[in-house]
Formats: sequence, structure tokens, C-alpha cells
Amino acid sequence: MSELINLAFIFHFHQPHGQLKYVFENILKKCYFRLLKLFEEFENLRFGVHISGPLLEMLKSEHREFIDDTKHLAQAGTIELIGGSFSEAILPIIPWRYIPDQIRYFQRLISELFGCKVRGFWLPERVWEPYLVKFLSSQQVDYVILDDQHFLLSGRKREDSLYAYTIEEDGRTIKAVFADTKIRYLVPWHSPKEAFNYVKSKSSENGDRLLLIVSDAEKFGEWTSPDWAEKWLREFFSYVLSDSSIAMVTPSDYLDEHGVRGLTYIPSASYDKMLEWSGGYFKNFFLKYVEANLMHKKMLRVGKLLEENLSDEALTFYLRGQCNDAYWHGLFGGIYLMNLRQAVYENLIKAERIAFKGKGRVEVLDFDLDGLREILIEDKYLNVYIKPSDGGSVFEYDIKLENYEHNLVNVMSRYSESYLTDMRADWHKRTLFREHIFSKDVTSKQWIENAPFLDLSDLSLASYCLDEVENNRVCLSYRGKYRVKDRTYYLIVKKKYEVRDLDLLVDYRIQNLTKNIDGLNFGIELCLSPYLPYGEEKTPTYAVGGIVNSIFESLEKENAESFILQAVKDLYLKITWSPKCRLWIEPIYAKARTERGVVVIPEGLALMTMYQLVDNLDVTFKLSLMEKRD
Repeated sequence: MSELINLAFIFHFHQPHGQLKYVFENILKKCYFRLLKLFEEFENLRFGVHISGPLLEMLKSEHREFIDDTKHLAQAGTIELIGGSFSEAILPIIPWRYIPDQIRYFQRLISELFGCKVRGFWLPERVWEPYLVKFLSSQQVDYVILDDQHFLLSGRKREDSLYAYTIEEDGRTIKAVFADTKIRYLVPWHSPKEAFNYVKSKSSENGDRLLLIVSDAEKFGEWTSPDWAEKWLREFFSYVLSDSSIAMVTPSDYLDEHGVRGLTYIPSASYDKMLEWSGGYFKNFFLKYVEANLMHKKMLRVGKLLEENLSDEALTFYLRGQCNDAYWHGLFGGIYLMNLRQAVYENLIKAERIAFKGKGRVEVLDFDLDGLREILIEDKYLNVYIKPSDGGSVFEYDIKLENYEHNLVNVMSRYSESYLTDMRADWHKRTLFREHIFSKDVTSKQWIENAPFLDLSDLSLASYCLDEVENNRVCLSYRGKYRVKDRTYYLIVKKKYEVRDLDLLVDYRIQNLTKNIDGLNFGIELCLSPYLPYGEEKTPTYAVGGIVNSIFESLEKENAESFILQAVKDLYLKITWSPKCRLWIEPIYAKARTERGVVVIPEGLALMTMYQLVDNLDVTFKLSLMEKRD
């Protein structure tokens, strides 16, 4: 009796919210449309296709013909469409209340665009928690796609992962099929013949095994040459067609014919590389990257706000704000990509604006769950979030005007990464209103590139005292020190934040407790992230004293008193200060690994206002939003 094998090949198509339009169009041309044509050419084979919710929304808006072609293939029985979460959200990191919404909204989108129901569930990044069984089962999901890594971590043998199983939790059940790790690294990086031979090696006399290939669609034309990728797939599919011992099926086909082999239990897990990047558990990304944690806690806070005033419009934006790509970093840019973080905040702030009712509020609470208090000023048009324990600086500055929703402190710090050897990591988060003391010979390049031992004081990482919270006003103070030539000197820094309508006012009072020392500068750092256009619009600009620069250009100016930033589309942020000072402006760049190697990525714009350190110094700032540049 000849040996047989069932082969399922699932293609995962995904682009996140916030993807740049030219990138989307390029991938669509080089990869996605070509894959649809291959599916049509090999109509006697069966394929699984998962198209993520963010990508479906882009296609619905920009390329309805792709939707129509996919619908035709589904109706012809060439492909099985597979469900997922509406925004490609990683379900274990979102509030439990909204997990059913992620599932239902995607099911609704599939029904609207393709007129069909889905049985399977594509688990984003295959990040699994056992309790998900209850949520998936409650939404009539028939099966979930996991990795053989999940199966091995449960103590089972690898060869037993070539079958489907039932998973149970609290009396609820769901079926599971397991993607094969080894063939994921063969396709398409090794020859079609080698991949084909591996498929054959998993055959059995009973013919009841399932070898499941899951692959990012972008492997076939975006990360490789389009012509080469098409040739690879055509050759592999031809091998499969010519061999009667291989039945190319979808997961639903397999389950209908062979069912499950029995019961199993799966622990918290993901695929092998995700476990490696995260240190074994996905939420570890929130421990490594402060920005990921702050974004995640913002998502949790908005979720609580929506419980008070939930609408379909607000919920749709909120679910989009859970799109996973910006919450982590592995092989891809992920959290280092400013446009992806921007889209998360944009959608979360939209949801918050819609749900916001009544007067503003000021809360003192542990926002980021590190055991220390933050102060949140949340008004009708602005949010200002302050962390006393991190230099008393502003870590979130949200614009809540309709169509202009944006976090102006969406700036990514630079971290030590195992693949980087030529970049100094930031020693503090890039925020608004962080203080330094420098000698006069320090340069702007030394500052922005983190040359060691520049800051002579302990102000930057100081834990400020909270002196007063009243209405939209917050007062902080710190008794700090600085060292010069092995001697220690002391000073008191007081700063007051106040939100008034569209303005943020910041007042400084610096009292030097020792005699004035010549040659020292008191610096106040402001890091900003203007809104980056997703389409073909021009790069945002800033202006200082009649000089207009791209946000990617540096500037040094004496006696400066104002700065105007193209903050969001045609909305400008004007910052004025008194007295005049020396001003440095530097673009912030990070290096991060992507599918194309290590690249330089813009992260924002840094300003440093510099004053001579004297006995007493008072500085005032006013940050105002306006529609036109003066």
C-alpha cells in the first residue's frame, strides 16, 4: 500500500494600519496580485488564505478588484478564506471584554466583502493562551491554527503534531491544527524539490496525517524577486500536482474527512522565533520597550473609558488601535516604525475623543503599572501625561481635535539590540521638558548621539516631588545636584504645567544654591513627533526665525525665542519661550532590523533650549496649536 499525505498551504496576507501607501502599492503589485493569478492557474489545487482586517480595509478602499478576484476564487472552491482578529490584534494583550468584538468584527467584514462565513481562525503571531478557547468557541470558530512549537511545549511528540486535536478549557472546546516549523524555513528559501521531498517524508500508510505550511504572502515577491518567487511556486505546485500520493487540502477539508485524533492541552506559547525575540513570553516586550508598555497601557485606559460610553464608531477605532505590529519588535521594524505607532495612537485617540463626555479631569494614578504615580491631565482638546519619577517630564501629549488626533510625543528611544554594534542606546526616554546641565563645550551632535558623561547633573532621571494638583495645573519640584571638578553643587528646580484650552503652559524656576560657576549651561530638552503622512504628501517642516527646514534637518541658532512645527497636516504647533536662548534642533534616528536588514529609521525631532546657569533663572514656555504658520 502506497503512503499518502494531506498537504495544506496557507498564505497569510497582512499590512498593518499605518502602512505607507507606496509600500502597500508596491507589495500589491509585486506580490499579492501575482499570487491570485497563480491560485487561478492551479485551480485544481486547494489553498488556505488569510487576509488581515487592516489589509482588507485598505483593499476595500483602494483596490476593490482584489476583493472581487478573491471572492471569485473562494466561490470556485480554489481557496478557503480563514478568519482572524479584526485588526490583527494579539488577543492575549487586549482586555478580555473586547476579544469577542475582534472576532465578530472580522467575521462581519468577511461576510460583507465575500458573502461567506469562515470556520478557521488565524491567531496573530500565534500567541496563544489557554483561555482563548472560551472566546473562540463562543464566536462559533471551528478550528484555530497553531504551531508545532505549541504542541512540543505541551510535552507531546513532534510526529503527533501531524494531526488535528480538540483543545478544552472550562468545558468549552475548539479544534486545532499545527503548522510545521521545518518546512516554514524551507519555503521558499530552499529548492522546490527539497521542500517537496520533505512533504513526501511525512506520508503514512493510513493517509491521515496533515502537513500544514503557513507562510507570509510577502515571501513571494516582496522579500524575494517576484519572478524568482513565481517560478519557485509554479515548480513546487507542479510537483504536487504530478504526485497522486499528495492530497492538497484546506484545513476544513481535512477536518471534514479525518476529524480529530483526540484531546490535547496547549500551554501559553507562540512560534519559535517569537519566543526567542520576546524572551519566552510576548508581554516581555512591554518590559524591554517603555514605549510599547505606554502604548499598551493607553489602550487599556481607553478601553475602560469606552465602557462608560460605547458606540460602534468608537469601538471600531479602538479595535484598530489594537493592531499588533507596533507593540513589539523581532525580525521586522515593528515598534521602531514611527508610522505604525502613530496609527495606533491615532485610532486610540479617535476612540477616546468620541467617548469623551463632560469636563476635563486630572488624575494621579499608576498609569504604566510600575508602582509609581503619574499625573494625567485629560481635557477636551488635549491630554498631557506627566511622570514625576522620570524627570518630571511629559511622556504623552495628545491632540484630540477631530481629524487631527495625534500623540506629539510618539518618539521611540534607541535601545541596545543584539544585532547593533555601532549605536549608543539612549539613557533616558525621549520626552518633553527634561533638564540637563552641560559644560559650554558640549555640541549638539554629542548630545543627540549620547556621548558619555555629558550631563553633569542628576536632573534628567530625577524623581520630582508632586507639590500641587489643582484643576488643570500640576506643580513639581526637585532638589538636585551637579558635579564640577570633583565638587558637588546643589540647585532647586520647580516646574508648573497648566493646560488651557489648546495651550500647554510650562513655567520653570531654577534656584542655584551655590555660587555661580562660569561655563555651564542649563538645558531643557523637548522631543516631538510630527504627524507623518501615509501617502505622497510632503515631509513636515519646522520654522525658526524665518528659516524653514524639513524635520530631518539640524539647526543651531542663538537668541532664539520660538519654534513652529507642522504638527498634524495643516495644524501647527507654535512653541514660544522667554527669555531668548541658544537653540539646538536635531532629528532623532534609530537603527533597527527589518526583513531587508538593519536600516536607519526616523523617530522624531529633538530640541534643546540652552541657558547660562546663573544664581536664579526663570523660563516660561507656551505651546499653542494653530491652523496657520505665522
